[in-house]
Amino acid sequence: MVTSLLLLATVLLTQATMPFAFLATWAHCWLTFIRLFPKSFASAARQPLCPKPVWIHGVLAITNPLHTHEANPGTHKMAARPLPKLPPQPRLSPAMTSYRTPSHPPTSPPAPSFRHDQPMGGGTGGGRGAAEPHRSAPASAPAPVAPQRARAGRCRRRPQPAAPPDCRMERLDKTINSYLDIWLGPRDPRVKGWLLLENYTPTFIFSVLYLVIVWLGPKYMRNKQPFSCRGILVVYNLGLTLLSLYMFYELVTGVWEGGYNFYCQDTRSGGEADMKIIHVLWWYYFSKLIEFMDTFFFILRKNNHQITVLHVYHHATMLNIWWFVMNWVPCGHSYFGATLNSFIHVLMYSYYGLSAVPAMRPYLWWKKYITQGQLIQFVLTIFQTSCGVVWPCAFPQGWLYFQIFYMISLIILFTNFYIQTYNKKASSRRKEYQNGSTATVNGYWFAESLHSSVQQLYCSK
Repeated sequence: MVTSLLLLATVLLTQATMPFAFLATWAHCWLTFIRLFPKSFASAARQPLCPKPVWIHGVLAITNPLHTHEANPGTHKMAARPLPKLPPQPRLSPAMTSYRTPSHPPTSPPAPSFRHDQPMGGGTGGGRGAAEPHRSAPASAPAPVAPQRARAGRCRRRPQPAAPPDCRMERLDKTINSYLDIWLGPRDPRVKGWLLLENYTPTFIFSVLYLVIVWLGPKYMRNKQPFSCRGILVVYNLGLTLLSLYMFYELVTGVWEGGYNFYCQDTRSGGEADMKIIHVLWWYYFSKLIEFMDTFFFILRKNNHQITVLHVYHHATMLNIWWFVMNWVPCGHSYFGATLNSFIHVLMYSYYGLSAVPAMRPYLWWKKYITQGQLIQFVLTIFQTSCGVVWPCAFPQGWLYFQIFYMISLIILFTNFYIQTYNKKASSRRKEYQNGSTATVNGYWFAESLHSSVQQLYCSK
């Protein structure tokens, strides 16, 4: 009977003290949080807000026989032990909290040692005096902390060396490429690593340098004699004529081999013909960089009247536009405008090359028709691009709309150039003819009143 009562009392004691252990743990956590709450949230994230005090393990070991302390596993027995006298918890002094900054995270003070396998009190007394031989002395006062200035000198972060220019340029390229990938989607992997196509920065820098030279070049040549550049012009124009002829031939044969659809052609169904067209269109993109020399020769020869808004707009934008085309839509429906433009450039650069030879100038009567051919090219490109909008395919629609608007801008500028260059000149020549003055057309000198002047001179004699 007595044994049964003792067993029942033990069970009741165990169940009664379990809520006490939970409440004690919860209260200790909140007290620790309030006491150690730092000024910086980052500092709080680096330290535990609720450390487990040693005396909690003692309470759990007594109230729950299955609890095992991490330091001494397997030492708790089923028999209940008397509740120990809890040692006083040390309080943090202002000296210990003075250095708590985000750069110096606090460290918790050493907790008093407590072993569960040692009896906490005497056999019957369980008082403080009997427990002292078996318990370590309470923690002494913490050592004075060094001043913050002395610690700051040791923990000061060393200045980082400046990044070399190559690293800065690489970071800039990565930033620009990340934004472009977000706006335009993933690039075509078939042109990855190709010259000038990996990053947009070189193309942009070339365009800015071109505009700077267009602005400063005429000012530099204002008080200087113009350069002839005759031999260089012949070689330069002949090279671009041959390059344009090569691109026109390769594009036509590639489209024929790939069975391209005139109305709409995607960028994946051509097979090997797509790669052939991609290689040719890369040369087309690179030729737009070479064609910057057109403007530079105008500046060196002081032909500033030929550096018009149309000329600068066309040269500065084509290089940038084709960088984007080569990275996202390097084949498919992009072939048509480049094919027509290559054919027009065969005629145009052959004209410029021949005009550099003075003996050939009387035979160059077809410059006007080159401009007309360019206008026809823009109209045909708009028509073919609109077919891709009306009968869509896998080719991105946004590129088609952009090409239509760009061709419209070129039609407006070229039409204005045609009117200013040919129609007004024709009317002025008619007026000069009526007044009996001389005019020059493609190297010919016309003397309309020459015959009458000779007759008057003969009669006077």
